[in-house]
Amino acid sequence: MRMIRVLLAACALAAAQAPEEHLRQGREHVREERWEEARAAYTAGARAAPGDIRFPLHLAGIAFKLGDHRTARGHLHAALRIDEGNAYANDFLATLYALDENLDAALKYWNRVERPVAASLRLPPGLRIRPTLLDGLFAFPPMGLIRRDDYLLTRARLEQVGVFPRYRFQVTPQAEGEKFEVEFAATEQAGWGPAGVARYVLPLRGIFFQSVMPEYRNLGGRAVNLSSLARWDRNKRRFGFVLSGPAGDDGSIRQAVYVDHRRERWDLRRSHRSGDAAPADLDLRQLAAGYGFRGIVSHRHAWWVEMEASWRSWPGGVPEGAEFAGGFAPIVRIGLDSRLLDVPERRFAVETGMSVVTGKVMRSGLGAFVQTQGRMEGRWYPRARGEDGAMRMLVRGGRTAGGLPFDQLHVLGIERDTGLWMRGHAGTVDGRKGSAPMGRDSVLATWEVDKVVHRGGFWTLTVGPLLDAGRVWDGRGGFGGPGWLMDAGVQGRVRLLSGPEVTLSWGRDLRGGGSVFYAALGRGPMLGRPFSGGQFLD
Repeated sequence: MRMIRVLLAACALAAAQAPEEHLRQGREHVREERWEEARAAYTAGARAAPGDIRFPLHLAGIAFKLGDHRTARGHLHAALRIDEGNAYANDFLATLYALDENLDAALKYWNRVERPVAASLRLPPGLRIRPTLLDGLFAFPPMGLIRRDDYLLTRARLEQVGVFPRYRFQVTPQAEGEKFEVEFAATEQAGWGPAGVARYVLPLRGIFFQSVMPEYRNLGGRAVNLSSLARWDRNKRRFGFVLSGPAGDDGSIRQAVYVDHRRERWDLRRSHRSGDAAPADLDLRQLAAGYGFRGIVSHRHAWWVEMEASWRSWPGGVPEGAEFAGGFAPIVRIGLDSRLLDVPERRFAVETGMSVVTGKVMRSGLGAFVQTQGRMEGRWYPRARGEDGAMRMLVRGGRTAGGLPFDQLHVLGIERDTGLWMRGHAGTVDGRKGSAPMGRDSVLATWEVDKVVHRGGFWTLTVGPLLDAGRVWDGRGGFGGPGWLMDAGVQGRVRLLSGPEVTLSWGRDLRGGGSVFYAALGRGPMLGRPFSGGQFLD
């Protein structure tokens, strides 16, 4: 028994000395810059003592020295699983994320050790936005601790004012001391556009779609923006504008007024169940005017309300059917946008939104209608920095109760005035709306990837696959789809400087055959409603 106790004591002593021996060997190899031998020694030590935080910290240091930030981050995460509050590991990991321009993730770990403390905030010279308004947009102090929640709230306010299409925050340590310098680098939109020829070209970006789109940004330095659209397409004439601005000095509440006048021709023979007897040449005139506002509750939640009055008429005569009722219609829309999930280390986020729309066409037999809609959108950037390989998935659905005018139905097809894009189904036939499946209820899931194939000083080109799946129902009216639809294809996006984005897509209908090549501005409808016109992550 004595011999056994001696052997056990010797084994215990050897086990205790093993980690120290691995540390000693690793340090010697580091001094001699023999990185592979040092890594092997520390890896062996980590296996011998998995609860010793020193080994993953040393391994992270070696990976950083060799320029392998990804491996360094992995070792630091392993260290924090041993001791979540370790100040050195948290600061090291935050610094790595900051070097990769992922300030969101950096602040998550810096805040654990009460960092970073800002000594000053540098702003771009020559900004036209009023200093009091700009100061109100920043939820974190120019001198003091920058908390992640305040940083994300600042971003939400900056995006809502619609003046800074491109911006970033850079946090760098001072040469001396423990504090940091914070720089806000941004491209500001002001007036009719940038100086030079671009000011006159930008309003003409829709010229190939028989449209002009004048915009004015940051009126009087108050972040008051005007967006407008004039289209002379003989089948889809349209004129509209949206005027919006902040309701306070911090940008948390934004209000908007809008007017939208359309005169459209519809051909419903492909979407109406009655087939050949369906209206083939409808002439619809519609005027809508409304007011809305959107409030940011926190960096995770925002709410919005729109109140609209619209008028419908049929210059060529009123078609038969309750869904073609005309006249005055008051409409109210309310909604909530939320960020459901945010994993800044993986650059992955999921947002959700829900809305309720209610209204009634007066002096008709339709009665009131209620639409409920929901969406869930996921975005993932697989690389540590940049947008190369960005993946996006969007799921939307809606249901309707009560009587509904036909132009308020869900439309599954790609068209400039709608947002439920199935990119293998054309929204028009011979220039007239009505060819895509329509219905009171719908569900649509879209998936796409953007691979950067060219990035230059003036323009960026991305290309990637797309996949759409959706269905529409109409148990009450004469519309509806044949069943589940599936489209697949490829799309490219061309972004010019910080200005417009052109989307080129080719989609094939995998169920019915046929394909559609389409060019559009942006990723959704042209001049949608200010807050309910579709919220998309960028």
